Amino acid sequence: MPGVIQGSLAGCIKWLPPKDQVNPAEANIEDGCYDHPVVVLSTQPRGGRVEFFILTSFNGEDLETKYPRQPSARRDHLPIKPRKRHPDNGILLVLKNPSDKLRKPSYVKTQTRRSIYLASLQPYDRHRQGPEFFLSKESYRTLIDHVGFTEPQYEPPAYSLASGSGNATPSTPRVRAPEPALPIRAPRRLPVDDLESAVRSYVGQTRYAAASTGQRLPIQPPWSYAAAAARAETRPLLPTQEHNPRPATTYYRPPGAYPDHRDLPSDPSEPSACGEVWTCLKAVFWISLVSLACYWVYRNGGSWAASVGERLPNRVAAILGLADHSKGKSTGLMGSFLKVLNSRKARASKWF
Repeated sequence: MPGVIQGSLAGCIKWLPPKDQVNPAEANIEDGCYDHPVVVLSTQPRGGRVEFFILTSFNGEDLETKYPRQPSARRDHLPIKPRKRHPDNGILLVLKNPSDKLRKPSYVKTQTRRSIYLASLQPYDRHRQGPEFFLSKESYRTLIDHVGFTEPQYEPPAYSLASGSGNATPSTPRVRAPEPALPIRAPRRLPVDDLESAVRSYVGQTRYAAASTGQRLPIQPPWSYAAAAARAETRPLLPTQEHNPRPATTYYRPPGAYPDHRDLPSDPSEPSACGEVWTCLKAVFWISLVSLACYWVYRNGGSWAASVGERLPNRVAAILGLADHSKGKSTGLMGSFLKVLNSRKARASKWF
Protein backbone atom coordinates (compact mmCIF):
# COMPACT_ATOMS: atom_id res chain seq x y z
CA MET A 1 0.00 0.00 0.00
CA PRO A 2 1.59 3.31 -1.02
CA GLY A 3 2.40 5.87 1.67
CA VAL A 4 2.31 3.45 4.60
CA ILE A 5 4.26 4.66 7.64
CA GLN A 6 5.26 2.03 10.14
CA GLY A 7 6.12 3.47 13.57
CA SER A 8 7.94 6.79 13.95
CA LEU A 9 8.07 9.62 11.41
CA ALA A 10 11.72 10.43 12.17
CA GLY A 11 13.78 10.60 8.97
CA CYS A 12 10.82 10.05 6.61
CA ILE A 13 11.27 11.41 3.08
CA LYS A 14 8.09 13.12 1.82
CA TRP A 15 7.05 15.54 -0.89
CA LEU A 16 5.92 19.14 -0.40
CA PRO A 17 3.39 19.75 -3.23
CA PRO A 18 3.02 23.01 -5.18
CA LYS A 19 1.65 26.03 -3.37
CA ASP A 20 -1.79 25.84 -4.96
CA GLN A 21 -2.23 22.34 -3.50
CA VAL A 22 -1.26 23.30 0.05
CA ASN A 23 -3.52 24.61 2.79
CA PRO A 24 -3.56 28.45 2.69
CA ALA A 25 -2.64 28.41 6.39
CA GLU A 26 0.89 27.37 5.32
CA ALA A 27 1.60 30.77 3.77
CA ASN A 28 4.68 31.24 5.99
CA ILE A 29 6.73 28.90 3.76
CA GLU A 30 8.83 30.57 1.06
CA ASP A 31 7.84 30.14 -2.57
CA GLY A 32 11.09 28.40 -3.50
CA CYS A 33 10.42 25.56 -1.05
CA TYR A 34 7.28 24.21 -2.69
CA ASP A 35 7.35 21.22 -5.05
CA HIS A 36 10.48 19.82 -3.36
CA PRO A 37 11.23 16.69 -1.33
CA VAL A 38 11.59 17.09 2.44
CA VAL A 39 12.94 15.03 5.34
CA VAL A 40 10.82 14.96 8.52
CA LEU A 41 12.58 15.59 11.85
CA SER A 42 9.63 15.09 14.23
CA THR A 43 8.95 11.61 15.55
CA GLN A 44 5.25 12.38 16.15
CA PRO A 45 2.99 15.25 15.06
CA ARG A 46 2.48 18.04 17.60
CA GLY A 47 -0.94 19.52 17.08
CA GLY A 48 -0.99 17.88 13.67
CA ARG A 49 2.27 19.61 12.61
CA VAL A 50 5.77 18.25 11.95
CA GLU A 51 9.16 19.92 11.44
CA PHE A 52 11.22 19.26 8.33
CA PHE A 53 14.21 20.21 6.14
CA ILE A 54 14.13 20.87 2.40
CA LEU A 55 16.11 18.64 -0.01
CA THR A 56 17.83 20.15 -3.04
CA SER A 57 19.74 18.70 -5.99
CA PHE A 58 21.59 21.89 -7.10
CA ASN A 59 20.55 20.90 -10.64
CA GLY A 60 23.14 18.14 -10.66
CA GLU A 61 26.06 20.30 -9.41
CA ASP A 62 28.51 19.10 -6.80
CA LEU A 63 28.81 20.86 -3.41
CA GLU A 64 32.43 21.84 -4.04
CA THR A 65 31.46 23.21 -7.44
CA LYS A 66 28.50 25.17 -6.00
CA TYR A 67 30.41 26.69 -3.08
CA PRO A 68 34.15 26.41 -3.79
CA ARG A 69 35.23 29.16 -1.31
CA GLN A 70 32.32 29.22 1.14
CA PRO A 71 32.85 26.63 3.90
CA SER A 72 29.93 28.02 5.96
CA ALA A 73 27.54 27.43 3.05
CA ARG A 74 28.92 23.93 2.55
CA ARG A 75 28.37 23.20 6.23
CA ASP A 76 24.62 23.87 5.83
CA HIS A 77 24.26 21.10 3.22
CA LEU A 78 24.64 17.39 4.03
CA PRO A 79 24.89 14.90 1.12
CA ILE A 80 22.72 11.80 0.72
CA LYS A 81 24.13 8.74 -0.98
CA PRO A 82 24.94 8.40 -3.93
CA ARG A 83 26.49 11.89 -3.42
CA LYS A 84 30.11 12.04 -2.31
CA ARG A 85 30.99 12.57 1.32
CA HIS A 86 31.03 16.08 2.68
CA PRO A 87 34.36 17.71 1.76
CA ASP A 88 34.77 19.34 5.20
CA ASN A 89 33.27 17.02 7.85
CA GLY A 90 33.04 13.74 5.90
CA ILE A 91 29.30 13.21 6.62
CA LEU A 92 27.29 11.07 4.20
CA LEU A 93 23.64 10.22 4.89
CA VAL A 94 22.17 6.95 3.61
CA LEU A 95 18.64 5.59 3.22
CA LYS A 96 17.25 2.89 5.46
CA ASN A 97 16.69 0.52 2.56
CA PRO A 98 19.88 0.26 0.46
CA SER A 99 17.82 -0.57 -2.61
CA ASP A 100 15.90 2.73 -2.42
CA LYS A 101 17.15 5.56 -4.60
CA LEU A 102 16.01 9.16 -4.84
CA ARG A 103 15.04 10.61 -8.20
CA LYS A 104 18.01 12.98 -8.12
CA PRO A 105 21.16 12.96 -5.97
CA SER A 106 20.26 15.44 -3.24
CA TYR A 107 21.54 17.41 -0.24
CA VAL A 108 19.72 18.25 3.00
CA LYS A 109 19.52 22.04 3.53
CA THR A 110 19.98 22.42 7.30
CA GLN A 111 20.08 26.21 7.41
CA THR A 112 16.33 26.74 8.10
CA ARG A 113 13.93 24.43 9.91
CA ARG A 114 10.25 24.74 8.95
CA SER A 115 6.96 23.23 10.13
CA ILE A 116 3.78 22.19 8.32
CA TYR A 117 0.68 20.12 8.87
CA LEU A 118 1.40 16.47 8.20
CA ALA A 119 -1.76 16.20 6.09
CA SER A 120 -0.29 18.76 3.66
CA LEU A 121 2.66 16.48 2.78
CA GLN A 122 2.46 13.78 0.13
CA PRO A 123 4.41 10.51 -0.21
CA TYR A 124 7.73 10.87 -2.00
CA ASP A 125 6.69 8.24 -4.55
CA ARG A 126 2.92 7.99 -4.83
CA HIS A 127 3.19 5.01 -7.15
CA ARG A 128 5.40 3.05 -4.77
CA GLN A 129 3.94 -0.15 -3.35
CA GLY A 130 5.30 -0.46 0.17
CA PRO A 131 6.61 1.68 3.00
CA GLU A 132 7.87 5.24 2.69
CA PHE A 133 11.47 6.31 2.11
CA PHE A 134 13.42 6.74 5.36
CA LEU A 135 16.91 7.70 6.43
CA SER A 136 18.72 5.06 8.42
CA LYS A 137 18.74 5.43 12.19
CA GLU A 138 22.45 6.28 12.20
CA SER A 139 21.97 8.89 9.48
CA TYR A 140 18.99 10.43 11.30
CA ARG A 141 21.03 10.62 14.53
CA THR A 142 23.92 12.22 12.64
CA LEU A 143 21.53 14.78 11.12
CA ILE A 144 19.92 15.91 14.39
CA ASP A 145 23.31 16.00 16.15
CA HIS A 146 24.68 18.20 13.37
CA VAL A 147 21.86 20.75 13.67
CA GLY A 148 21.29 20.37 17.44
CA PHE A 149 17.62 19.41 17.07
CA THR A 150 15.83 18.45 20.29
CA GLU A 151 12.23 17.38 20.09
CA PRO A 152 9.94 18.58 22.92
CA GLN A 153 8.51 15.94 25.20
CA TYR A 154 5.37 14.39 23.83
CA GLU A 155 2.24 15.08 25.87
CA PRO A 156 -0.67 12.81 24.85
CA PRO A 157 -4.23 14.17 24.96
CA ALA A 158 -6.11 14.07 28.24
CA TYR A 159 -8.48 11.30 27.14
CA SER A 160 -5.55 8.89 26.52
CA LEU A 161 -4.24 9.19 30.09
CA ALA A 162 -6.93 6.89 31.50
CA SER A 163 -5.45 3.93 33.31
CA GLY A 164 -6.18 0.35 32.28
CA SER A 165 -6.99 0.68 28.57
CA GLY A 166 -5.86 2.79 25.68
CA ASN A 167 -9.27 3.28 24.14
CA ALA A 168 -10.71 5.46 26.87
CA THR A 169 -13.27 7.99 25.76
CA PRO A 170 -12.57 11.65 26.31
CA SER A 171 -13.98 13.03 29.51
CA THR A 172 -16.74 15.59 29.27
CA PRO A 173 -15.56 18.96 30.54
CA ARG A 174 -17.44 20.32 33.47
CA VAL A 175 -19.32 23.49 32.77
CA ARG A 176 -20.09 25.66 35.73
CA ALA A 177 -23.65 26.89 35.84
CA PRO A 178 -23.83 30.66 35.56
CA GLU A 179 -24.83 32.44 38.71
CA PRO A 180 -27.97 34.58 38.54
CA ALA A 181 -27.14 38.20 38.10
CA LEU A 182 -28.28 40.52 40.82
CA PRO A 183 -30.60 43.29 39.64
CA ILE A 184 -29.11 46.74 39.66
CA ARG A 185 -31.45 49.21 41.22
CA ALA A 186 -31.25 52.95 41.14
CA PRO A 187 -30.56 54.61 44.50
CA ARG A 188 -33.70 55.52 46.33
CA ARG A 189 -34.20 59.19 47.07
CA LEU A 190 -36.49 60.24 49.85
CA PRO A 191 -38.64 63.34 49.50
CA VAL A 192 -37.84 66.39 51.56
CA ASP A 193 -40.71 65.74 53.98
CA ASP A 194 -39.41 62.28 54.82
CA LEU A 195 -35.90 63.64 55.28
CA GLU A 196 -37.17 66.36 57.57
CA SER A 197 -39.10 63.90 59.72
CA ALA A 198 -36.10 61.56 59.87
CA VAL A 199 -33.81 64.41 60.90
CA ARG A 200 -36.23 65.57 63.58
CA SER A 201 -36.44 62.05 64.98
CA TYR A 202 -32.64 61.76 65.02
CA VAL A 203 -32.25 65.17 66.70
CA GLY A 204 -34.82 64.25 69.33
CA GLN A 205 -33.01 61.03 70.18
CA THR A 206 -29.69 62.87 70.35
CA ARG A 207 -31.07 65.49 72.72
CA TYR A 208 -32.57 62.80 74.93
CA ALA A 209 -29.21 61.05 75.16
CA ALA A 210 -27.45 64.33 75.91
CA ALA A 211 -29.97 65.20 78.63
CA SER A 212 -29.46 61.85 80.29
CA THR A 213 -25.68 62.43 80.42
CA GLY A 214 -25.92 66.08 81.47
CA GLN A 215 -24.56 67.53 78.22
CA ARG A 216 -25.94 70.56 76.47
CA LEU A 217 -26.48 70.74 72.72
CA PRO A 218 -26.85 73.91 70.65
CA ILE A 219 -30.39 74.60 69.51
CA GLN A 220 -30.78 74.75 65.72
CA PRO A 221 -34.03 75.03 63.75
CA PRO A 222 -35.21 71.69 62.32
CA TRP A 223 -35.65 73.06 58.84
CA SER A 224 -31.92 73.82 58.62
CA TYR A 225 -31.20 70.10 59.09
CA ALA A 226 -33.60 69.22 56.29
CA ALA A 227 -32.02 71.78 53.98
CA ALA A 228 -28.52 70.50 54.76
CA ALA A 229 -29.64 66.91 54.14
CA ALA A 230 -31.22 67.88 50.82
CA ARG A 231 -28.03 69.62 49.71
CA ALA A 232 -25.91 66.64 50.74
CA GLU A 233 -28.17 64.30 48.76
CA THR A 234 -27.59 66.19 45.52
CA ARG A 235 -23.79 66.24 45.91
CA PRO A 236 -21.72 63.51 44.25
CA LEU A 237 -20.46 60.69 46.45
CA LEU A 238 -16.86 61.07 45.25
CA PRO A 239 -15.20 64.44 44.70
CA THR A 240 -14.30 65.35 41.16
CA GLN A 241 -10.72 65.88 40.04
CA GLU A 242 -11.08 69.67 40.12
CA HIS A 243 -12.42 69.64 43.68
CA ASN A 244 -9.72 70.84 46.06
CA PRO A 245 -11.13 71.82 49.48
CA ARG A 246 -9.16 74.28 51.57
CA PRO A 247 -9.41 75.03 55.29
CA ALA A 248 -11.68 77.92 56.20
CA THR A 249 -8.90 79.73 58.06
CA THR A 250 -6.48 79.88 55.12
CA TYR A 251 -6.48 82.43 52.32
CA TYR A 252 -5.13 81.46 48.96
CA ARG A 253 -2.96 83.82 46.97
CA PRO A 254 -1.27 83.02 43.68
CA PRO A 255 2.51 82.51 43.82
CA GLY A 256 3.18 85.79 41.99
CA ALA A 257 1.29 87.84 44.60
CA TYR A 258 3.96 87.33 47.25
CA PRO A 259 7.01 89.68 47.09
CA ASP A 260 10.32 88.09 46.25
CA HIS A 261 13.00 88.85 48.88
CA ARG A 262 15.65 86.44 47.68
CA ASP A 263 18.16 89.24 46.82
CA LEU A 264 17.78 91.12 50.14
CA PRO A 265 20.37 90.51 52.87
CA SER A 266 19.28 88.64 55.93
CA ASP A 267 18.66 90.69 59.09
CA PRO A 268 18.89 88.51 62.19
CA SER A 269 16.60 89.59 64.99
CA GLU A 270 19.26 88.98 67.67
CA PRO A 271 22.98 89.79 67.37
CA SER A 272 25.37 86.92 67.58
CA ALA A 273 27.91 86.41 70.34
CA CYS A 274 30.77 87.21 67.95
CA GLY A 275 29.29 90.66 67.22
CA GLU A 276 28.98 91.47 70.92
CA VAL A 277 32.63 90.53 71.56
CA TRP A 278 33.81 92.69 68.65
CA THR A 279 31.82 95.69 69.97
CA CYS A 280 33.42 95.33 73.41
CA LEU A 281 36.92 95.15 71.90
CA LYS A 282 36.35 98.34 69.90
CA ALA A 283 35.10 100.18 73.02
CA VAL A 284 38.18 99.10 75.02
CA PHE A 285 40.47 100.18 72.15
CA TRP A 286 39.01 103.69 71.91
CA ILE A 287 39.00 104.19 75.69
CA SER A 288 42.67 103.19 75.85
CA LEU A 289 43.55 105.50 72.95
CA VAL A 290 41.81 108.50 74.55
CA SER A 291 43.49 107.78 77.90
CA LEU A 292 46.95 107.70 76.29
CA ALA A 293 46.26 110.98 74.47
CA CYS A 294 45.19 112.69 77.70
CA TYR A 295 48.27 111.42 79.51
CA TRP A 296 50.55 112.66 76.73
CA VAL A 297 48.93 116.12 76.84
CA TYR A 298 49.33 116.16 80.60
CA ARG A 299 53.05 115.35 80.39
CA ASN A 300 54.13 117.38 77.32
CA GLY A 301 51.29 119.75 76.67
CA GLY A 302 52.66 122.71 78.77
CA SER A 303 56.03 123.01 77.06
CA TRP A 304 54.44 122.50 73.64
CA ALA A 305 51.84 125.21 74.36
CA ALA A 306 54.55 127.57 75.65
CA SER A 307 56.67 127.16 72.54
CA VAL A 308 53.68 127.67 70.32
CA GLY A 309 52.58 130.71 72.33
CA GLU A 310 56.08 132.17 72.06
CA ARG A 311 56.41 131.81 68.33
CA LEU A 312 52.88 132.45 67.17
CA PRO A 313 52.46 136.15 68.21
CA ASN A 314 55.78 137.19 66.67
CA ARG A 315 54.99 135.41 63.43
CA VAL A 316 51.53 136.95 63.30
CA ALA A 317 52.96 140.38 64.02
CA ALA A 318 55.61 139.87 61.35
CA ILE A 319 53.00 138.91 58.86
CA LEU A 320 50.80 141.87 59.74
CA GLY A 321 53.77 144.27 59.87
CA LEU A 322 52.95 145.44 63.37
CA ALA A 323 56.26 144.61 65.06
CA ASP A 324 59.67 146.06 64.70
CA HIS A 325 61.89 143.00 64.58
CA SER A 326 65.06 145.00 64.56
CA LYS A 327 64.21 146.55 67.94
CA GLY A 328 62.07 143.71 69.28
CA LYS A 329 59.09 146.04 69.97
CA SER A 330 55.47 145.96 68.93
CA THR A 331 53.28 148.96 68.10
CA GLY A 332 49.56 149.69 68.10
CA LEU A 333 46.69 147.68 69.54
CA MET A 334 48.16 144.47 68.36
CA GLY A 335 51.38 145.33 70.09
CA SER A 336 49.65 145.70 73.43
CA PHE A 337 47.82 142.44 72.85
CA LEU A 338 51.08 140.70 72.15
CA LYS A 339 52.58 142.07 75.34
CA VAL A 340 49.74 140.60 77.32
CA LEU A 341 50.26 137.27 75.64
CA ASN A 342 53.97 137.36 76.42
CA SER A 343 53.27 138.09 80.06
CA ARG A 344 50.81 135.21 80.19
CA LYS A 345 53.41 133.01 78.55
CA ALA A 346 55.97 133.88 81.16
CA ARG A 347 53.56 132.97 83.91
CA ALA A 348 52.69 129.71 82.26
CA SER A 349 56.35 128.78 81.92
CA LYS A 350 56.75 129.09 85.65
CA TRP A 351 54.05 126.51 86.26
CA PHE A 352 55.41 123.96 83.82
